Amino acid sequence: MWTATDASGNKANATQVVDVVDTTAPKLTVPAGITFAATSLNNNTVPLGTPTAVDIEQITVTNDAPKQFPIGLTTVTWTAKDASGNTSNGTQTVLVQNITPPKLTIPANVTFEATSLKDNQVPIGNATASDIQPVTITNNASKTFPLGKTSILWVATDASGNKANATQVVDVVDTTAPKVTAPHDIIVNATSSAGTPVNIGNLTASDNVQVATISNNAPTLFQFGNTTIVWTAKDEAGNTANATQIVQVVDRSPPQLIIPSDVTTDATAFETPLVIGNANGTGIIDTSPKITNNSTGLFNIGKTTVQWTATDKFGNEKTLDQTVTILACGKPSSDYNLVMGTNSPDTLTGSTVPNLIIGLEGNDIIHEGPAGDCVIAGNGNNIIYAGNGTNTIYAGNGDNIIKGGNGNMQVFAGTGSNMIQGGSGQNTCNLGSPSKDLVTNCLVKLR
Repeated sequence: MWTATDASGNKANATQVVDVVDTTAPKLTVPAGITFAATSLNNNTVPLGTPTAVDIEQITVTNDAPKQFPIGLTTVTWTAKDASGNTSNGTQTVLVQNITPPKLTIPANVTFEATSLKDNQVPIGNATASDIQPVTITNNASKTFPLGKTSILWVATDASGNKANATQVVDVVDTTAPKVTAPHDIIVNATSSAGTPVNIGNLTASDNVQVATISNNAPTLFQFGNTTIVWTAKDEAGNTANATQIVQVVDRSPPQLIIPSDVTTDATAFETPLVIGNANGTGIIDTSPKITNNSTGLFNIGKTTVQWTATDKFGNEKTLDQTVTILACGKPSSDYNLVMGTNSPDTLTGSTVPNLIIGLEGNDIIHEGPAGDCVIAGNGNNIIYAGNGTNTIYAGNGDNIIKGGNGNMQVFAGTGSNMIQGGSGQNTCNLGSPSKDLVTNCLVKLR
């Protein structure tokens, strides 16, 4: 605001505008160009440095650099911008180079047994190399090697031309021992405890000179167990090579087993105790195999298969079956009508057909039928009335009262005080304790 005032005090005003502007771009200094040793093909983290920028206003500095740099040259553009929008640019170069040679690992040195003076084909193995770029591996090895030492130069070259070298030594030597292969190990079954003849086969041998002799220390007969045979091949130069063969004589033959003959007898109880005999066995090596059977010593009426087993100490087994047949008063149980009691006191009555009456335990009252029955009363104080047919009664142990009928009666009394009265038929009484029994009208026999 401008004001003019004269001597009389008169005033005049006028306004002037002063516009201060910033049209000058910031002064930007970018970091120097960078050369960086690559650690990756594409993912190299490169520290760019810090630019400087000067201006009268606040400055914002940015760049277009990637987070990760690939191998090669990358130009980074830096931009400085002040609050008035004035900008200045600068560029920085980032050169990522692979200057590290590959890491080369070559095969170990090779010592090779000669098969020829000059033309030995030697497996030298393979080299490996690691690098951030693809690598080509070459060597100067010939196809065949002469006798003596040969140096092989391995070279690994990456895509940037970096190279790594290493030397492998191939030493072709000639000790010229025969090559031998023993016959296969043999497992044979023993044929005698005195020893077993075995066809052990033949050794195969080859040599660069000539095989002179082949020998072994095998016995005529092989004993039970393992025998190691040492084979020896000797060439004309006196070099020898050995090989071993194992002959194992085992016992895999089942023992011989002789079991008792089959047994057929009458039942004297619901479970009849019976001695079934003894078995004998022998083996080639184990002459006393273990002999067992599955018998409980008690047999029910009918057929029971007793399995005898001879087992030697090598686990070989021989199994044979013995048949034990328990009849009901000389007949199969299928010939009778079965009347079965319990272990409590029962009253059992036979039907009009032949009956097999089994009382089990308890004090039973048994009435036979008219057609001829087989009675196995069991232990207890039983009262038994015989029928009119041909009857057989096994009374069991206890104080039994047995009264005969009009048929023929055969009684087998157990231990106890029995009262037996024969009927009108022919009666036979087989007594277990004669001094305790009272018997009338019955032919007495001792059991």
